[in-house]
Parts: sequence; C-alpha cells; structure tokens
Amino acid sequence: MSLSQPGTLTVLVSAHYDVDIDIHLLTSPDGNDCLNRAHSEFTHTVAAGEYWITADTYVGSREFPGPYMLMVDFEPDPTPEEPASEPTIEPSSEPEASPTSE
Repeated sequence: MSLSQPGTLTVLVSAHYDVDIDIHLLTSPDGNDCLNRAHSEFTHTVAAGEYWITADTYVGSREFPGPYMLMVDFEPDPTPEEPASEPTIEPSSEPEASPTSE
C-alpha cells in the first residue's frame, strides 16, 4: 500500500480457532524488513511511504491454514491548524488625553 501522509495503521486478522494466521507489516517485499508482527492485531505509527502487509500460517515447521478475514484501517495524523495571526494594533488618530494634576 502507498500512504501519502503519516498516521496510524491498524491491522487485524480473524480466523477460526484451528486456523493460525500471523500478520506482518513490512517496508518492502523482503521478510527481513519487518516493522511489526502479531498473532491477531497490531497498531503501528507510520510515515508516508510504501508498506506491505503479509499473512502467514507457520508455527514452527507446521502450517495451520484456512480461511481468514483481514481488516486494515488507516487514520491519518491530524493536519496542523493554521497558526493564529498576530493581533495588530493600529495607531489611534486621536491624541490621548493626559492626566492633569492639581
């Protein structure tokens, strides 16, 4: 997937109890570029860029395959608000009254 802005990525996998699917977040198709791994769910803060999500079923040397549902959610970081403009003070055209002392 290609993300055009930073944010929070949540990945969740759901499967039958006898199916074991693990999910991985990668920065390339190379398995050595893993940012996060979980058995069923993870949340990861990401920068803008390219990411890959993989699902595998290995436990040791044994597979536990089967149907699963993969859900991916991306929440972009909030856009910083425009800075408030500085208040401007306009000089008065009327002269200020001076206090008088008696």
